[in-house]
Amino acid sequence: MINGLKAAGRLNKVNRIILIIMLFSGMLPLTQAAEKTENSKQTVISKGSLEKGNKLYSDGRFDEALQEYAGSILEDGDELNQGVIEFNTGNTRYRLGKYKEAIESYKEAALVSNDPLLRSKALYGQGNSLFHIAAGDMKQDKKKAVTELQESAARYKSAYQLDQTNNDIVYNLEYVRKAIKKLQDEIKKEQQQQQNQQNQQQQQNQQNQQRQQNQQNQQNQQNQQNQQNQQNQQNQQQQQQQQQQQNQQNQQNQQNQQNQQQQNQQQQNQQQLQQQLENLQQQQQDLQQQTEQQQQSSKQSEQQQKDLREQTAKLKQELQKNREKAGNNGPNGKKTEEKLEEAIAKQREAEADLKSNKQQQAASAQQEAADKMQDALDSLKEDKDNKGNKDSDGSGTAGAGNIDGNTQQSQQLPGELSAEEVAKRKAGDILRREEEDNQRRQKYRLGRKVRVDKDW
Repeated sequence: MINGLKAAGRLNKVNRIILIIMLFSGMLPLTQAAEKTENSKQTVISKGSLEKGNKLYSDGRFDEALQEYAGSILEDGDELNQGVIEFNTGNTRYRLGKYKEAIESYKEAALVSNDPLLRSKALYGQGNSLFHIAAGDMKQDKKKAVTELQESAARYKSAYQLDQTNNDIVYNLEYVRKAIKKLQDEIKKEQQQQQNQQNQQQQQNQQNQQRQQNQQNQQNQQNQQNQQNQQNQQNQQQQQQQQQQQNQQNQQNQQNQQNQQQQNQQQQNQQQLQQQLENLQQQQQDLQQQTEQQQQSSKQSEQQQKDLREQTAKLKQELQKNREKAGNNGPNGKKTEEKLEEAIAKQREAEADLKSNKQQQAASAQQEAADKMQDALDSLKEDKDNKGNKDSDGSGTAGAGNIDGNTQQSQQLPGELSAEEVAKRKAGDILRREEEDNQRRQKYRLGRKVRVDKDW
């Protein structure tokens, strides 16, 4: 941009022709001072200092030229040549890039000189220096550069007022105004961009805040949903546990009922087997009596004894199965089976004696078999009584699946006798039959005949 500035190239006549050449890259120094008046004495300058400085300036030796200008000596009151020296010093500093120092020299030249053209050029040099300073600040601080350009334009205006024939001033002034306008537009554009960026940033921040709020709301909803799901799962688990406990209780109740039914069935089976054993024992006694009376043939007695033995063996097996099924491994159950086994052995002896027609021995063996069967029956009844007492003692215990902790009592089925009542009746029957058997044996031993009821 600075290359667009033009330098002035005109002659300045103040009594004498003062050559001041303004080039594209800068300005040339003044070559000599002017006479004051026609009869006045000429200006005295230290020998060769001004001219030597101008020569060094023309050769591009600006530092040396600056020293020569600083060493120039003028007579007192020679303001014209003083302004020329300050002006040339400003040009030299301008060429060295010392724009702020050049401005000070130009200001001094305009201040001490009364020549309008010299003052115009000094103001023109200030405008150029300010333009260069503004050019250095454009990238870092455009607002400062605009202020410096505005000062530069002001210097150009002042220079033009002193010399309106200098078209370079007009050109540079217009150039600076365009530069000011361009910078102001750039500043305005940048401000607008900054404002837009701020607006966008604010919108982005608002969107981010809204997004964060939405995410927070979603997270809260998710947390609430998770809590609700957890609560529902806990409720379902509690319901399942309660249902499982209820099912276990129902299963336990069913199991208890089944166990009770099995116990009742086993008791009934036991009663039936006991009844069968009693019948067999009665039959054995009857057969023994018949053998003693010899009312039947030996062959018939032998067959009856064989049938009775087989029935006794079968009953023994059923008693054994029933005991194993009931899980009764007590000593009385085994004792009953041992007595029956002994009775079966005696029955075999009686059967062999009947074959050999040994009626007395057969009757004795049959009596012993009947006694063994009576012992087995007594053992069976004792085992049943003990079992009934055990069940009665355990009826007050709590069930395994009882949830509320209350004890569960064994309930008696409608029309069914309690274990205690059954035991009492069985004991009475046993005592009564034993009494009847004793009476019957005594009568047979005395030779009296008594009719025996048969149930087979």
